[in-house]
Order: sequence, then structure tokens, then C-alpha cells
Amino acid sequence: MKRVFLIFIFLLPFWLFSQTPHIDSLRKKLTLLKDSARIDCINELGLQFIGLSVKDSAAYYEKSAYDQSAALHYNHGLAVSTSLMGTSETHFYNNFTEAEKLGKQSVNYYQKTSNKDGLAANYSQLSFACFSQSRYDEASYY
Repeated sequence: MKRVFLIFIFLLPFWLFSQTPHIDSLRKKLTLLKDSARIDCINELGLQFIGLSVKDSAAYYEKSAYDQSAALHYNHGLAVSTSLMGTSETHFYNNFTEAEKLGKQSVNYYQKTSNKDGLAANYSQLSFACFSQSRYDEASYY
């Protein structure tokens, strides 16, 4: 048992390091991108940090994407960033009411754009938020 624990401690830094190459490549690309492509990259960074459970970085990229999307009137960017904010509320805080509110805002933004990429994930998150509040009929609707 002790040997397994030592191997785990030895390999853990390598495993953690292997989780960041995608983030590093996105950060490098970010400097070259403009407008909606930049916002899409920022949203992807936010998603990656949610997956790694890095709360502050996820919140930073979500807010940055939201602000830049609002400045450009980029509805798909607004939809994805609000969806990610809802995911963060669920993942980090178990705040299902706020997650539901943000999910519904995201659906409204998705209705204003022809790009529906990410809508299914948003509906899944919205369904989970309603289910977690014991509102099963509404959860099954989403």
C-alpha cells in the first residue's frame, strides 16, 4: 500500500502537468485572434478551467468573454459565456437557482443566433439545475 501511495505521489505532478497543454495552446492562440474567434477561444479557456476545477480562472474567462461579447453584440458568445457561468454555479457552489437563471438567459441568447453549438450542453445543465431543486417535470422538459 505504501509503495502504491509513493508511486501516486511521484506521478501526480506529471498527470497534472499533462492537463495544461491544451490550455497553453489556447493562450498562445488568444494573442493572435480577434473579434468572435477570440471570444470563442476565451469561452473554451473558461470551459477548460471548469474541468480542472480552477474556480478563479474559470470566472475570469467567463466574465471576460461575456464583456467582450456584449461589446461586440455577439449573441453566440453571450450564450456560451452565460451557460458557462451557470455551469460554474453548479460545479463550484451548488447554487442551482442561479444556475437555472443563467441557463435560461443563455437559451434566450441562443434564440437570437443561428449558431446553436453548445445549446444541448446548456439544456443538460438547465435540466440538472431543475432536477436538483426537485422540480422534476421542468427538468424533464429541458
